[in-house]
Amino acid sequence: MRGTGTSSDHRNLLLCPMASRPKEIPKAWEAPGDTFSAWSFIFTEELTDEIRPGPCIGSYGINVLLSYTGSARASAWELGTDVKAVKGMGQIPFCLDCVTYEAYLGPPLPYEDCPPAAPGGNWVCINRHEGGIKCLFADWSVRKVGLKELHTLKWYEGDNAANPWTKQGGVKPEDWPEWMRHFKDY
Repeated sequence: MRGTGTSSDHRNLLLCPMASRPKEIPKAWEAPGDTFSAWSFIFTEELTDEIRPGPCIGSYGINVLLSYTGSARASAWELGTDVKAVKGMGQIPFCLDCVTYEAYLGPPLPYEDCPPAAPGGNWVCINRHEGGIKCLFADWSVRKVGLKELHTLKWYEGDNAANPWTKQGGVKPEDWPEWMRHFKDY
């Protein structure tokens, strides 16, 4: 049937033009990407019955903190209501440039292209677009987000954006890892 299945047109939606090829197709389950390589993993029968088993590649990740239920955010999506009616949706990242399919922001990594398995697992702080990444927000707006700006976003409804990596939280220019110091402050 036309418009269903796993055609290459549909799969290309998961790929940033700057990171459209994986480093490798995993032999086991998952192979993370990096700044300019896509991530890849293998769907198995156990993971899903709706998608044909096989390799999947992408270079964007979904904000894992949105999977919590019981909030106004989740209720708006589940009920199909206007998400713009939920306060602050334009500051909640939904889908971002990422080295895995799950977007997560931890403390800044010590060096550029640090493996995603590094302590803190900061999977979205990658210099893919000249000091920033592309982000689809929960109100369906899209824009470039600066790498330091990532720490000022609200990653879920009720998140306190005044964390230690913001000006409001007390970060100083010398607190950033050396590879990030020249990026714009927020």
